[in-house]
Amino acid sequence: MRTLGLVETERHTATGMAHSQRFCRSSVTDPDPAAYARLVRQHWSIENPLHRQPDMTFGEDQCRLRTANAALTVNALRKMAPYLLSQTPENISNKRKRKRAPYDNNFLVGTLKLA
Repeated sequence: MRTLGLVETERHTATGMAHSQRFCRSSVTDPDPAAYARLVRQHWSIENPLHRQPDMTFGEDQCRLRTANAALTVNALRKMAPYLLSQTPENISNKRKRKRAPYDNNFLVGTLKLA
């Protein structure tokens, strides 16, 4: 660890503004705050799509599978599902597509081409 940076964020929500501060440690030696800010943003631009989709669409954080290979199997299915859902031409959220799939066989067979 060579650098300890304080990152302050401001988020605008429907109910107002939320401020937060967090410390980030790094091996970066460049003292330029703009360079450090770019690195922090770059990290979160990668981190958010990797974890937000499974958590928001599939409730991954609430999953309590711990037996044998169940967690690995369900994880593999969760990673395949967004790809399959993205292949549909409809302009609705993946969460709505996921909820529609078990009730509409035409959606599964025709749109996702799983048959």
